[in-house]
Amino acid sequence: MMSDLTDAARLDMAKRAEAALEFLKPAFDVVHADYMARLVTISSEQPWETGKISKLATAARVVEEVRAQIMAIAADGQAAEADLMRARRIEKMHPERRKILGIGMPA
Repeated sequence: MMSDLTDAARLDMAKRAEAALEFLKPAFDVVHADYMARLVTISSEQPWETGKISKLATAARVVEEVRAQIMAIAADGQAAEADLMRARRIEKMHPERRKILGIGMPA
C-alpha cells in the first residue's frame, strides 16, 4: 500500500512509474486500440458471440486499469514531493516557531 511508504520512497516509485509509463504508453495504446477494433468487428459481424465480446471488453478494461494504476503511482509523486517540501520547511523553522504553530508536538 502506498500510504505505508515514506515520502521519499513514494517519490522514487513515482519516478520509476513515470519512466515505465513513457516506455509502455505506446504499447498500451496499440493493445487497447486493437482490442477495441476487434470488439467492434465481432459485435457487428457476430453479435451472437457474447463470450468473445465479453472477453475482449474485459481485456480492454484490464489494459486501461493497469495504465490507470501506473498513472496513479506517478501522480502520487507530486503529493509526496509536496509533503517532502513541507517537512523540509518545518525542519528549517526555529523550534519556538514550531511550538507556537503546534507543529511537531507530541500527541
